[in-house]
Amino acid sequence: MIPKFILTHRHYCAIVKSRSGDLALTIDRGGRLIVSLSRPCIGDYIKLQPYLRISPSSEVIKPFMVYDYEYVPIYVIYRDVVALNQLTISGGKVSLQSEDADETVLRGLVVNNEDYVRYMIDVLISKYLESPIPILAMSAKLSNNPDKVEEQVRALTDGDYHVAGVKIYHKPGFMVSIRRISPYRVNVALMCSIDLVDDFKGLTKALLLTSTIVHDLRLGRVGELPMGMDVFYPIARRSLNNAA
Repeated sequence: MIPKFILTHRHYCAIVKSRSGDLALTIDRGGRLIVSLSRPCIGDYIKLQPYLRISPSSEVIKPFMVYDYEYVPIYVIYRDVVALNQLTISGGKVSLQSEDADETVLRGLVVNNEDYVRYMIDVLISKYLESPIPILAMSAKLSNNPDKVEEQVRALTDGDYHVAGVKIYHKPGFMVSIRRISPYRVNVALMCSIDLVDDFKGLTKALLLTSTIVHDLRLGRVGELPMGMDVFYPIARRSLNNAA
């Protein structure tokens, strides 16, 4: 699969080997990508090879060829910036387009315990939490031990029940669904109210960092939740009220 090149905290230098000459890519203190034709940079960047590895690299980046254009996508994950910079070189001219990126940059992430992985996950979650939204949501497809996932979730919730092959853990204003795919794969979805933001952030980070591979991650969007579930009024409580 195509690798992803990422500039971030402490890993902020990449050299692109263009037909027109070497380009030095760095980021400034605001997270803006700087392209230089004459001033080389010293350091490295993060190379994410989906489903294989993630590690710092100082290898020269060779652009992808699209017709007569040279093209390099460069992600920046830095402080409050999560951006995809599309670098294009044609006829010796360099153009740069920048757009907001999201958590999909981590698809295929092979998780390790390095600081840069923790940093990127923290920046992505913090960026999502900047949105003025009353309901927080996350869903992920993970290579992880389902028993370990349930243990992490159980510590933050009051009860659980099963529905449509999914185990639901809940407490007022907080719900997590867990679907076991295999002994090594699990799908997790989380919804909660904004007042439980610390629980949301802590659990999301824990689930990601204890996994071996992040197959998919969505913040603000959830999938595969059983229809008709109410975050704030768990089914067990409704059943008791109906019986009364």
